[in-house]
Amino acid sequence: MIPLDSVIWLQERTALGSLSPEVLKAIALVLEEQVIPVNQQLVSEGATPKALYILKQGRLESYHTQQGKKEQASSLLPGAVVHLQELLLDQPAQQTITALSECRLAVVSAPNSGNSSLITRKSLKLSRGSWLKNSLRCLLS
Repeated sequence: MIPLDSVIWLQERTALGSLSPEVLKAIALVLEEQVIPVNQQLVSEGATPKALYILKQGRLESYHTQQGKKEQASSLLPGAVVHLQELLLDQPAQQTITALSECRLAVVSAPNSGNSSLITRKSLKLSRGSWLKNSLRCLLS
């Protein structure tokens, strides 16, 4: 059963709201919740993202480093979608993401992350990175 409140939340409170209801339902089916404490890094710049994260509650900071100094720091608020571009393009994280407060996240784990997700490489028969792009493409067609 698809949690209707998750679909409505994705549609009304995130940048994913422009996706079709079928795609949002598919995403809602595989969402897992994760809480991270203040000052914990979600991912470091240059590392491979392990999941698509959607901030439900709290505040994250996103920054790029150059010569060991933070540059282009920005605050991410609830509804922010983190790592969509990196996962779609099979790229390393372009920014370090750190929790500025305790954060509650909705998570779609990448198939090779070792996390327990309903999305698996075997079931999708896809290589890392292309799983989300191909899933969305299939759902949109």
